[in-house]
Amino acid sequence: MKKRIVVAVAIALLLAGMAVSAQTQGRIEPYQFTVADTGVQLPGSCGDFNILYDDVILIRGTLRYDKAGNLVKDRYLIKIIGQTRYYNSTDPDKFVMGGPGELEVEHILWEDGIPAINSFAGPAFKVILKGYGPIYLQAGHTVYDYRTGEVLFHAGPNAYMDQDIQALCDYLK
Repeated sequence: MKKRIVVAVAIALLLAGMAVSAQTQGRIEPYQFTVADTGVQLPGSCGDFNILYDDVILIRGTLRYDKAGNLVKDRYLIKIIGQTRYYNSTDPDKFVMGGPGELEVEHILWEDGIPAINSFAGPAFKVILKGYGPIYLQAGHTVYDYRTGEVLFHAGPNAYMDQDIQALCDYLK
């Protein structure tokens, strides 16, 4: 019986210590929501048509505030639920399925109430054809400066950002 009380007190003290530690660093707010995208256009053009996509994504993240209550960081995970449907804007019957299970991790650092730096790693999008390989892929790691619009670092394939959609255009003609 004494051991249970000692363990319970130790756990209570540990939790109280964690709460005090968290308060000195600022507040943390978790969040989660889903978004259904329909008819979203990919960057770039295929000439006679554009590529549209439909998907459902789950976004789970954490907002971190400093001691003064200012937002300083937003870290979240984007996960595609099921598969993404990519299709020809003039002939929706021409389509290909992407995924499944694509995800992306993003970190947004905030300064003076506005987003400053976005760091993200994929893959967030992928379309792989049997016998051919990937025709559309966002992978690797990218760091983007919202204030200047400049890509500070980029490694790995990123067809979305590079607007490299030619193979996907060819497939959906």
